[in-house]
Amino acid sequence: MSIFELIISFVAPHECLACGVEGHLLCRCCAAALPVAQLEQKIPGTQQVWPGVIYEGLAKSVVHALKFERAGAAAKDIADSIAADLPRQSDWLVTHLPTAPARVRQRGYDQSRLIARLVADRIGAPYAPLLARTTAVRQVGATRAQRKQQMRTAFRPLRGQSFPQRHILLIDDVLTTGATIEAAAAVLLAAGAARVSAAVFAAAPFNTSKNHPTLV
Repeated sequence: MSIFELIISFVAPHECLACGVEGHLLCRCCAAALPVAQLEQKIPGTQQVWPGVIYEGLAKSVVHALKFERAGAAAKDIADSIAADLPRQSDWLVTHLPTAPARVRQRGYDQSRLIARLVADRIGAPYAPLLARTTAVRQVGATRAQRKQQMRTAFRPLRGQSFPQRHILLIDDVLTTGATIEAAAAVLLAAGAARVSAAVFAAAPFNTSKNHPTLV
């Protein structure tokens, strides 16, 4: 959280978008009541994926506030929600799925990086940035096949980082088709990671007629 946000949080505290309680954009009680997402298909390259809650209603509003309303404080609530679902494993190295540089400049921060650092702190695991984004293709409305093609060269290993035989835990805000996680996992495995898992705050309820993995 920036100094400006810290000051604002004391002068005009954030209120839960659902119940209005002060201090959080998504309080623990409302987070616990969100419908849980379940993946029916495994994402290639991953050992396990924790899909979080269904990306609709309140969950969608919280992500929107973080990404488009400069509500960086929402990262704390999202990280709490992700961490609550995760087991504690001693071999994890936490990293984030990097946002396109243009979006980072627009927002003033990379929301996935904020969330990943907080998740790492909450589960007692080390965090390190491991990937760089090489493309900035807009994927809204694309099918899984289209997204997979678009993401084929979207990431590269970050220079100067070494993670041989580590179990990488990828963190992101929203899972759509899974193509982004699949592409990132492939890069990490090729660069020496032993295993890759992923955890997100929310997963979109896909329409199977568009060749998306089904969420129930």
